[in-house]
Amino acid sequence: MRQYAGLVSAGWELADRMEREQKAVSDQARLRERSRIAGDMHDSLGHELSLIAVRAAALEVDPEMGQRQQAAARELREAAGIATARLREIIGVLREEGGATPITPVNETVPEAVARARGSGMAVTLRESGAGSKVPVMTDRAVHRVVQEALTNAAKHAPGAAVDVQVIRDSDTVTTTVQNVRPTGPSPGLASGRAGLVGLDERVRLAGGTLSHGPSADGGFIVTAQMPLTETPTVAAAPTPSISQRELAYARRRVRRRLRQAVVTPVVAGAVLTVLMFGLWTYTETHSVLGRAAYEAMRAGDSAIEVQTMVPSVSYEVGPRDVKKPGCVYYRVRQFAPTPLYELCFADDRLAAKTIVN
Repeated sequence: MRQYAGLVSAGWELADRMEREQKAVSDQARLRERSRIAGDMHDSLGHELSLIAVRAAALEVDPEMGQRQQAAARELREAAGIATARLREIIGVLREEGGATPITPVNETVPEAVARARGSGMAVTLRESGAGSKVPVMTDRAVHRVVQEALTNAAKHAPGAAVDVQVIRDSDTVTTTVQNVRPTGPSPGLASGRAGLVGLDERVRLAGGTLSHGPSADGGFIVTAQMPLTETPTVAAAPTPSISQRELAYARRRVRRRLRQAVVTPVVAGAVLTVLMFGLWTYTETHSVLGRAAYEAMRAGDSAIEVQTMVPSVSYEVGPRDVKKPGCVYYRVRQFAPTPLYELCFADDRLAAKTIVN
């Protein structure tokens, strides 16, 4: 049992270590995605601040503006420059160290991302509905990121397969679906670390939505993200416990249940046995009493058959102090009284002697 317990403990330690390693990889992917979000926000806000500074500079040199208005425009331009510098200091440092320079245009839209994929030779179709609905910046960037990552995965793992992109907006949510059909050619067999999907899940989760992915019915792959169209999205709940944690909890519950069974079963069996023994003892005590009148009516020489009709159904083979006489049986004088006893001794199937013994 100790060896088995040691093997089980070592197995759980190994499973826990593997879970921690996998969680570390997932955490790194989530952190990279948060860093990418910060970079997106930096690029987007920096672009908008730069436009503000350019417009303010144009107003500053506009001859139709008075000196007071030109001074206000100059202050606005300087404030935009300071805000851009602070944004670079605060958010820009979150970019992944050693990361390549982004090649995706700032504020690229989903149609532009699909057009770039088509330009690279992919067969991509795009269907959008509810385009007039207002989409928050965080959600809009998440939609673009889902489409971008899904197209990248399709090009990597299903080259030549047609890809269908759908972006459906309604009054409350925006649903993005990217599905590729089963590739006709051989698969490149590239291993997938699934870090990109983990990053997508983090991006969608931070936008208050949910992400699902997996094989489709036709043998392809489908990625679906649903996010709310709210300015202040609700962050999804924390990740659920890992598989090893759930299995360990289940194993502990099973051990506790078996321990309870190991304790309760003998107790219940002992209780049942005690009740049965008590019942047997009670039955024996109440059905082994020989009436005084029947005892007096017996005579030496009576046949065993005649005596059998006069005695109770239960008898004792031994007398007081466990003394056993050959050919003798014993009956109680009173209920629940160990002594005295009626002693009836037989010889040649006839009653030879009767007496009361203590």
